[in-house]
Amino acid sequence: MTFAEKLSLLTGVYKISNSRLARAIHVDTSLVSRWKTGERIPSALSPHIAAVASFFVQTDAYPYQRAYLDKLLAVLLREHKDADQQTRIHALASWLTSGDARELPDMPERMAISADGPDQLVGSIRQAVSGAAGPQPVLPSGSQAGWSKAVQPGTPVQSMLYRGLDGRRQAVVNLLQSVLGQDETCELLLVSEEPMDWLLGDPAFTRHWASLMLQMIRRGHQITVIHIVNRQSQDIALIVDYWLPLHLAGHMQSFYKPHYDDPAIRQSLFIVRNRLACRSLSSGPMDGQCVTEVSQDPVLVEHMTQVYAGYLSQCLPLLKAYGAHNAAELARELETWRSQRLITLSQHLNIDCLPARTTGRLAALHGDALPAQNQSAAMVIDLVPDALLEDILSQGAVIGSDCTLFLDQPFQLDPAESAEWLLTVATALRTRKDYELYLYPASDAAALGCSLACYENQAALFAPLKASRAFTILLQERNALYSLSLYLDRFITRIPTSQRSKPDVIRRLERTAELLQQKHEHASSAPPVP
Repeated sequence: MTFAEKLSLLTGVYKISNSRLARAIHVDTSLVSRWKTGERIPSALSPHIAAVASFFVQTDAYPYQRAYLDKLLAVLLREHKDADQQTRIHALASWLTSGDARELPDMPERMAISADGPDQLVGSIRQAVSGAAGPQPVLPSGSQAGWSKAVQPGTPVQSMLYRGLDGRRQAVVNLLQSVLGQDETCELLLVSEEPMDWLLGDPAFTRHWASLMLQMIRRGHQITVIHIVNRQSQDIALIVDYWLPLHLAGHMQSFYKPHYDDPAIRQSLFIVRNRLACRSLSSGPMDGQCVTEVSQDPVLVEHMTQVYAGYLSQCLPLLKAYGAHNAAELARELETWRSQRLITLSQHLNIDCLPARTTGRLAALHGDALPAQNQSAAMVIDLVPDALLEDILSQGAVIGSDCTLFLDQPFQLDPAESAEWLLTVATALRTRKDYELYLYPASDAAALGCSLACYENQAALFAPLKASRAFTILLQERNALYSLSLYLDRFITRIPTSQRSKPDVIRRLERTAELLQQKHEHASSAPPVP
């Protein structure tokens, strides 16, 4: 393998973008790109090689990523199974620049992210944002303890079996209809290790399923869903596309559990707590190898509920919605990400640079202190449409709802405030090395369709540009964040160089402020209309 192939292998396994690796080892992103294409080959004595090896050995990673590196190093260090960190770094650095032909460990399955995966993810999010338990069952008593060499009967139960994907669809329809037929509210627990073919393969069923789920939520039933995700951003996009609209409707919690192996037998659980359990088993992609069991037996229902609890204990939240009602909770979350590089896409300038009197007026309307976007030494890159400056000149600055500011109606600034805001942003660009403002083409603004705040490798926030009620979606699943980093890298590279140049952007801001002040002075000095 060549150096380019080895580096691409490691960045692929670790889901590391060129820009993130470049920042970690203090080189330009273009150099990493040339390494991976083979255009540039670093010397074996280059300090960059040691830096790359050190990064992969020491970086935080998923268990499957660490396991792959451990297997690779086990091949490279056959006589040093308990090697210390420096030995591991040296071995990896030597391998990167050598012509080592030893057989490598098998790659984790389905590692590839398709070229359109990041765009599909953002597209799904854009479309989506532009949209009490009963008593515990009493277990039967009097059963024989222990076991016997003689044949002993078990406890008979009554279940219904359904075969194939259509059988599973029918079982799920039956389950949801039974919940809708209940007078009391129910709690529905969902988890599936299986492909989404049963849900998405029949459009008519998908529409009917979505309708039934929405009816459940509107009637106050609580839904908890666990998504078993692999490393493909396409799968995350499907999850967002089909589940986020339901999540936004309320009464729904979404969690995720990374799932990187390919089990011979997969299962799905659909449980109505204390009432009904539906369990599906499949052993392959063929329709006939799928069997679904539905039972009301209290022992089975309780057992499957405990199995579900085991899944849930290993999960993290996938999606969370914020609005004005829980804005304080989001503000506390923001505090934990202050040290991370922040990229924002918004329809207005940075609110941290607002004039003091404007901040006071806006805070009074907002009902609370305004959330600060980032006050640390971390890099901040604000992306706004290039047409924004023309809009400010023609009608004054307008602040709308974004990922951290919940406004149901736009907030208008007067010309003097608008000019002062422009000049404060220009000053921040001139004095802060860790702050950038890029003016992206207006055509890309329509393609995005929502505001975005991405804290690298930690969290991403999405908010609709127009909604009857302001809200923000928090996404923290690491594979989705990696996909978003690829999307943002591509988004930024499409911006013309002149619209990323600090001196050029500062000149445009100051010129717009100057014209705005002249316009305001001219209007103030004009005689009143009789």
